[in-house]
Amino acid sequence: MQKRFPEFDDKLELDRNSPFFLAKIAPQQYIRHIDSSFESFFYQRDYNLKNFNHYLQVLAQQYKNNEALEGLRKMETLGIKPTDESYNMVMTAFAKNRDVEMVEKLNQEAIDKYGLLPSVSRYNALILALAKSGKALDAEKVLREMKQNGLKPDVVCFTTVIDAYKRIRDINKCWELFDLYETVEANGDLPDEFLLSYMIRLCAATHEPEKAMRIFDRMESNGFVKQIMPYNSIIFALASTHRYAEKALEYWHKMHIDNVQPDRHTFVAVLKACSQLGDVQTAYDVLQELKIKQMPMTEHVYNELIRTYGNACSVKGTSESQIDMYTQDAWKLFDQMISEGIEPNIHILNSLVFLHANSLRTPEMEAQVLPLFEKYKIKHDLYTYQHLIKAYLTIRENETLLKIFDRLVQKEKFKPNQMILDMVFQTCLRIESSDRIATVLEKYVECKKIPANYLMNRISNVKDLPDRIYMLLKENFPNRGLIDKPVRVFSKPKFRSDDGVVKMPSTNFKKFKPRKTQKRNLGYKMRKEINRL
Repeated sequence: MQKRFPEFDDKLELDRNSPFFLAKIAPQQYIRHIDSSFESFFYQRDYNLKNFNHYLQVLAQQYKNNEALEGLRKMETLGIKPTDESYNMVMTAFAKNRDVEMVEKLNQEAIDKYGLLPSVSRYNALILALAKSGKALDAEKVLREMKQNGLKPDVVCFTTVIDAYKRIRDINKCWELFDLYETVEANGDLPDEFLLSYMIRLCAATHEPEKAMRIFDRMESNGFVKQIMPYNSIIFALASTHRYAEKALEYWHKMHIDNVQPDRHTFVAVLKACSQLGDVQTAYDVLQELKIKQMPMTEHVYNELIRTYGNACSVKGTSESQIDMYTQDAWKLFDQMISEGIEPNIHILNSLVFLHANSLRTPEMEAQVLPLFEKYKIKHDLYTYQHLIKAYLTIRENETLLKIFDRLVQKEKFKPNQMILDMVFQTCLRIESSDRIATVLEKYVECKKIPANYLMNRISNVKDLPDRIYMLLKENFPNRGLIDKPVRVFSKPKFRSDDGVVKMPSTNFKKFKPRKTQKRNLGYKMRKEINRL
């Protein structure tokens, strides 16, 4: 039976610069694939503290917390006294599995049993456990506790706390902690490449590619970018928006020029950029390189390939025959994924809905794609509804669209995003339903969103606007559209009566110099008469 990672079977030190090694797996990932069974690991290794600590490190990287605890007990059985590093590895293993209670218990055991005072590394293991459990505030409290105990948090601790706040989507707090570390805690030192790469990746979550490029340029000026992690982060950040997807492909080519070997995350990031552009040809080239590098075809790769076909269908100038070909190829990819034993997830099914929405194949979507949600017992999420609403908006099936929206907000209790609200608002304006318009405007207020300008301008030009809608617009969106814009009021001409009959000027007209506006408002015959006088 062929083993999956034959290069890790021997006990010799691996050459990380070997082309064979790099083509198989990224250097920082190799430890996760070492055979971690106790008998195999110590087959040609001595029972000493160094090898046991390395063994515990391997188990921690492989998320094997129970095996790590057994390894710690075997150290004690063999008379090898565990060190702070030993406890740190075991605590990290439990932290990666979100077992906060066990991490605290092991930390206290190290203090009581061996007199090992808490270190920065063990505190970081506790912060990691809290971060993975979604307890960002508690993680920050541990950071303050370290300072009170005379320990200075390092860059790893700050990175872990930033990750904790990122998990609860408090992005502003992430940047506050990053600025705090740079200005106060770093003492003039630069943040390491891992933290900077993480902040670049954070820009992808907030769709801020300009900020990501500034941080990357800063890393490049300090010589940090000759490895894969910064490139993965910048490509993901640029690929998060359509405007900078071309720039992401430029960094992909630059990475090859710098001779930086891609890993599986790199291919997903580049395919994401291709999906933003609908660039089928570049996606094909990336796929061929992925196969040459012998990287696995994961569900993320399949998802981005299907989305590439979806956006390619909406590219201007795409013929119906090409759209049919893209749709057929996408289904072939889906069938290939199933044959390889990869279970479809919500993202892949959403990509199929997105493909049929852009290709205007609504009947095929209803007959082939939507039943897959029931087949694989996957519930619709917010983006499923977004793609469905877009599909029915394009073909003007207004009643179906509104039924989907009602199910979204009433039954599923989802909070609609900006795109969904704008599409539903456009439909309500199309059918001229005042009740529906008022309901959607109230939903805008509830979700703290603002309608698009073109929609506000349309509703502002409606004659006989109902009072309910007018008050909603006036109270909640006074600065949008034409609702409260000042109206220019012109004064009546001096020489015209209410019925428009021209009156001759009085005999004292010469005493007053006519204003320019008054003269401009007079008729041609009247100006001629004045000039004659």
